[in-house]
Amino acid sequence: MLEPDEAPEARTDTRLQGVALEWERAEVGKAGIAWLNVPRSKAIYPGNLAPLDFIDDGRDGLDTWHGWLSVSGFVPAAPQFGLRAEFARQRNEITRVGGDRDPMRADAWMLGASWWAQALPLAPKFSYHYARFSGDDPKTSVYERFDPLYWGNGLDNWWFGANGAYSWLNANLRAERFIIDAYLSAQDILQFQYVRAEVDEINSPVQFGQGARFTSNQLLVGVPKSGLSNESYLQYSRIFNPKLIATAFVARSSPRDGLQAIAPKGTDPWITIGVGVTASF
Repeated sequence: MLEPDEAPEARTDTRLQGVALEWERAEVGKAGIAWLNVPRSKAIYPGNLAPLDFIDDGRDGLDTWHGWLSVSGFVPAAPQFGLRAEFARQRNEITRVGGDRDPMRADAWMLGASWWAQALPLAPKFSYHYARFSGDDPKTSVYERFDPLYWGNGLDNWWFGANGAYSWLNANLRAERFIIDAYLSAQDILQFQYVRAEVDEINSPVQFGQGARFTSNQLLVGVPKSGLSNESYLQYSRIFNPKLIATAFVARSSPRDGLQAIAPKGTDPWITIGVGVTASF
């Protein structure tokens, strides 16, 4: 059972409860399934006219099923080849501003493959992931926008880019990610990522509902074309010892046609630079 420590100005009063079952073998991998329920929450969802129209208490009562599979070494001729698959299925009932109650049917999934070429110089590891988080189809009464809850767990998991993770929030999103890890030594690791992001549904809320714009006769949300951003990410990590690790990174995101279409004055890339130290005691 989880209760988040939220900032007062962004408090959603969300409670989370559930159970998880996982099978794991060190030489093969792991598989599991979990059920999560939100018995109470005041978190809002963007509605059809977001950010002008929100769905109050949208998360309240949400049920989520989450399954995962990560295996390697199952091909004798390629012991360094791995596969990964995850899914999430969400069901609920939401109340529109006008009082209408509609079903919520949202889904997400991720597929991935990796190959660790330990015999090559720098022992590179190549990974590829493709993920989809459903967006709300404005043409249906069903609410299909995925709620990411508490997403994250690293840039090789549910954060799709150092910039993209905070820009798109794993809702109404399709993300394609390429990763190369190179080992300069046992203590020095380089990582390069390339992430392509696009919406799952055009003219549907992005992030918290940003992208609202007026046309000659109506209000639209989201983006009219699918592309959001292309992100390049470079990271260097130094492992001084198992309890002390330093990391430096730079990320650059270039807007794609969806963002360009709603920015008549043009768009610019956005860049993030970071340095961090992790110490365990």
